[in-house]
Amino acid sequence: MTQSLRIAALITGLLLVGCSKEDSRLRAATPPPPPASGGGPDTTLTATDSARLASTGIGVWRGTSTCTKRPSACHDEIVVYRITRTTADSLSMDARKIVNGQEEEMGVIACDPTSGPRITCRMPNGTWHFTVRGDSLVGDLRLPDATQFRDIRTVRSH
Repeated sequence: MTQSLRIAALITGLLLVGCSKEDSRLRAATPPPPPASGGGPDTTLTATDSARLASTGIGVWRGTSTCTKRPSACHDEIVVYRITRTTADSLSMDARKIVNGQEEEMGVIACDPTSGPRITCRMPNGTWHFTVRGDSLVGDLRLPDATQFRDIRTVRSH
């Protein structure tokens, strides 16, 4: 196992366990979004609303984005994805990576929720495919010729 794969496996394990010093430092390096301002409409979710929301992928996800095409200019990354609903039939993903313990913006991309718990985000140089599996968001980036370029493994951040 290469050094970067060992690091990615360690980080993923720490994210899943959530009880070590390294995990605390990773969580501290990725601050939560600011709290909602008061005075707005009631945002209390029912159990049904929570289950539906969980299956859509909306929320904050933290984990790894591993390069699968080598050699290339690609670098393995620790990532944070913030997925929000923009309209009834579209989502927005704010993608960030952790560099020197700080979030660094990679960009915001429009996404389409597809059948079931799937999300597709199209770009000119490839398509991101994600599947929500409980508290995991897994997926990949495929180039226009369908070659897998990245493998994504994240967990929901609570």
